Amino acid sequence: MPPFVLSADGLPATLDMDLANDRAALNGFVTPITSLLSCTRSAPTCFYTNAAGVMVPHGADTLRIGSAGLLVEAGSTNSLKSSLAMGTSPQWGNGGGTTLGASNVTTPAGSAAGQVITENTADSRHINEHEAINPGAGTHTWSCCFKDVDRGACALVVGTASGDGIGEQMGAYFNLANGTLAYTKTGVAAPANVSGGIRALSDGWYLGWITGTFVAATANYFAALCLSDRVTDTGNYQSLCPSYVGTSKSIVGWGAQFEPNKAYPTSLIETTSAAATRDADEPVFSDTSWSNLLSGTYYADVIVLPRPSVTGSPRIWGRSNTARCIMSANGNNTQNNTFDDGSVSLNATAGSGGFLTGAKIAVATSSGGGVAACMNAGTVATDADDFNFNSQAQNALGWGDGGRQIDGHLRRITYWNTRRSNAALQALTA
Repeated sequence: MPPFVLSADGLPATLDMDLANDRAALNGFVTPITSLLSCTRSAPTCFYTNAAGVMVPHGADTLRIGSAGLLVEAGSTNSLKSSLAMGTSPQWGNGGGTTLGASNVTTPAGSAAGQVITENTADSRHINEHEAINPGAGTHTWSCCFKDVDRGACALVVGTASGDGIGEQMGAYFNLANGTLAYTKTGVAAPANVSGGIRALSDGWYLGWITGTFVAATANYFAALCLSDRVTDTGNYQSLCPSYVGTSKSIVGWGAQFEPNKAYPTSLIETTSAAATRDADEPVFSDTSWSNLLSGTYYADVIVLPRPSVTGSPRIWGRSNTARCIMSANGNNTQNNTFDDGSVSLNATAGSGGFLTGAKIAVATSSGGGVAACMNAGTVATDADDFNFNSQAQNALGWGDGGRQIDGHLRRITYWNTRRSNAALQALTA
């Protein structure tokens, strides 16, 4: 028996997919994960960010597995053109106050495509702005990768008029000396629920983002990466971009993404001359002959992204609205563990940064014996009905009603073909 395989009540798992370490075993034999799971996801190229902050590109129909586990995301669209080449005209280079220099800085993906953006010496805003896009009303997210050269601060701004026009929407301002979000700011056409964030990537790069709910369906939106001379709100802005006398300092930009109807940034989508859509990940079991139709024990270890104002039931096991599942989520940033008909649920509130980290869930079933479930070593709950995994025509990971996904990482998926004890469920999820 491979030493990494989990046991419950002394019995090794029938199937153990340790996705965070890219290894699996079936019936006691080491088995490639790709022989157990397949994935349907159309082009374009999208990325997986590993623990070192390196963004690994993935093509169509590939499982995105790395140090955090298997990434499963709902579909999303990047409305910005030339997302990996922010010096491309006429899509980029708008807004004024800057010179676009070399585009050969090594990016978090290892490519030589980072765009140097240098402020001029005018008393103005200093900006690299994308041409107009039209996402309409809704909750939208503007994200971008950036790296300091010698400027020390930058901002991500969304406006509704190019150049110095009125109608500014929202801005997030970042301290590049210590990699923090300094503050956010809204303008005269302020969206609701504005928030921002930053994540460290490899080699001094950061991913920053800003999100807000736009009530009016304004015709034109402009996503801008601005240089900044401040990490506190000292006033003097032009359309929310800091205005100051430039001294020929620079930052680097790459990996620009504007996602309509997304309340948080998802993985980067490559675009060229047009917007592009990444279809949902659909990891599907290639074969389920290892499962027991009448009884079994299911275990999952997951990290789930926040899902504010989203309805539906993202699932780990099962697919249709009649499928039994191990995990689902409601629309209030609270992850909800629902079994069978929903009569039993276990809840855990999202933690710091909106992430539900270390969610460990186990479900045990037996013919005529109902369903017992446990989440994060909580009290074992019991449902009156059976869990019939094999009743589905096709079994997928992360799917739910309406095709919604978990939007997060599956670190481990484990199965025993017999019902394990309630004490084992609590031990697994401790």
